[in-house]
Amino acid sequence: MQKFNQQNAKKNNSHIAFTLAEVLITLAIIGVVAAMTIPSLIQKYKDQAAVSQLKKVYSVLTQAWELMTLEYGPVSEWNLTANTGQEDMLMERLSKYLKFNKICKTTDPQTCFPNVTYLAIDDTNYSNWTEPATSRARAQMSDGTLLMVNVRLTAETDNIPIQFYIDLNGKSKPNKLGDDFFYFFVWNDNKLRPAGWHPDPEEKQTNFQYSCLTHNGYYCTNWVIEKGNRDYLRCKDLSYDGKSKCD
Repeated sequence: MQKFNQQNAKKNNSHIAFTLAEVLITLAIIGVVAAMTIPSLIQKYKDQAAVSQLKKVYSVLTQAWELMTLEYGPVSEWNLTANTGQEDMLMERLSKYLKFNKICKTTDPQTCFPNVTYLAIDDTNYSNWTEPATSRARAQMSDGTLLMVNVRLTAETDNIPIQFYIDLNGKSKPNKLGDDFFYFFVWNDNKLRPAGWHPDPEEKQTNFQYSCLTHNGYYCTNWVIEKGNRDYLRCKDLSYDGKSKCD
C-alpha cells in the first residue's frame, strides 16, 4: 500500500509540475502579446484624448469669438495692425467670455508659456514662445490649456488677420506642432476656423501635404477636427479624399 501511495504521489507531482510549466508558458505568451498591444492601446487613448480636447477648445473658442464680435462688431471694423500691441486688447476682450487663470501681456511673455523651444512636426526647432520680441498675448485657461493670440497683418489686406495658438496640455511635453500644439485662424469673413481649412479642396490638401505631413505642422488642426485622428504623426500617405487613417 505504501509503495502504491508513493507511485501516486510521483504521478501527482509530475502532473503539478506539468501544470506549472503550462502556466509559465501561458504567462510568457500573455507578456509578449501585452508588449505588442499595450503601446498601441496607450497611443490610441492619447490620440482620442487629444482629439476630444481639441474639439472642446474649438467649440469654446468659437462661442467666445462669436459673442465677442456680437459686442464689438466684425473683425473687419477693428482696424487691426500687426506689431502694435493690439493682442493685449484682444485677450482682454476674450477674458469676458473665457475663463482664464492668468493673462500674460505682450510685455510679459515669460510666465504663461514654458521656456522651451517648441518642435515642428518634423522634429526641427520651431519657436520659443517666451521670447519678448514676439508680439503675442498669452493666457492660461481654467482647464490648463494655454492660449496665445496675435495680429498677422491689417484686416483689409490679409485673408487671415488673427491667429490663435493652443497648447492642449499646458506646459507639459511634447510641446510639438500637430501633437499638442495647434493653430486656429480668424478669416476676413469673421469666422474662426481650424488651421488647414480652405474653401478649395485642392488647396486644403496642398496645405495638409506641405505643412502637416511634412515641414512645420501648423496645418494639422483641420485634419484632427474633420477626421478625428492624429494618424499623420505615424502615416505620411494620408489625404482628405483618400486614405484617412493608418491601416
